[in-house]
Amino acid sequence: MGKMGNDYSVLLDDDIVRLMIEGEQAGSPLPYLSKADIESLGAKFSVYHKSQDSIEENITRKKLTKDIINKSIEKGNTAKLLHYLVSEYHLKKAIGEKMKLSPFGGDVGETRSEIENEFIDKINEQLLYSNQRIYSDGQQLLLVDGDKIPEVRVHNEINIVYVKELLSRVQTDLDSGDYDSVITKARTMLEEVFLFILRENSVQTEFKGNIKKMRGQVNAVLGMKPQKDWNPRIKPFIGHVNAIVDSIIEMRNKDSDAHASAERIKLSDSEIELLINTTINVGVYYLKVNQRRGKK
Repeated sequence: MGKMGNDYSVLLDDDIVRLMIEGEQAGSPLPYLSKADIESLGAKFSVYHKSQDSIEENITRKKLTKDIINKSIEKGNTAKLLHYLVSEYHLKKAIGEKMKLSPFGGDVGETRSEIENEFIDKINEQLLYSNQRIYSDGQQLLLVDGDKIPEVRVHNEINIVYVKELLSRVQTDLDSGDYDSVITKARTMLEEVFLFILRENSVQTEFKGNIKKMRGQVNAVLGMKPQKDWNPRIKPFIGHVNAIVDSIIEMRNKDSDAHASAERIKLSDSEIELLINTTINVGVYYLKVNQRRGKK
């Protein structure tokens, strides 16, 4: 697992601070924060007290935000501070506005998740050359080593929207040609989907990290294990789905940044795009089968 004690001072970068407080002006999905909003944020985390800290009346919003980040680093609660920025409470107005723009209205939880993922992607674009990345474990936003993948933890909001957003989550990697990272994220998302389905069906697993065995558990839970009385056309279809999952796992084991290997093969952008789209389709398929089972 990537180290969770990394130096959060990288968040003091001017462009990252702008993403936190400038809203649309900085291309950020987060709301614009006034000076009063920033002071309130600092007070909420006990890292800013107006009567004690506002010695400089003309302190800029950027400087004030950096002071709050510095003090949160000293107290060790920067991860929670970041997570608050993407909480439903903090994003209430942004969520409402985004849902109004959707022709289908949208779901509060899914919309919040979309905003969080976009914010993480924006920060990670700025951290591209620092060898660090922001990662959500579902409870807080953590800073982890960019060349190490954190242990997969089940998000509270694994849904079809989350799966379809894989493309946006790997866009920075695609733009920089970091195809190893794309492969790893594709495989990790499948593992998240399987863990989510098992959790939803109250099934414990001892196979975290072994996606083939988890897939077997999921297939059993969803009634996707081939049976003798199945239509002969369905059997090969399920077999092909299993083969696709195996191919993604094998590619990750031999060709991604998570596993050094002498058998690495350089992949083209067309193959990487096929991998992303295939992973999304497989993830959506499993979630829909799980939803269908829940309605019976």
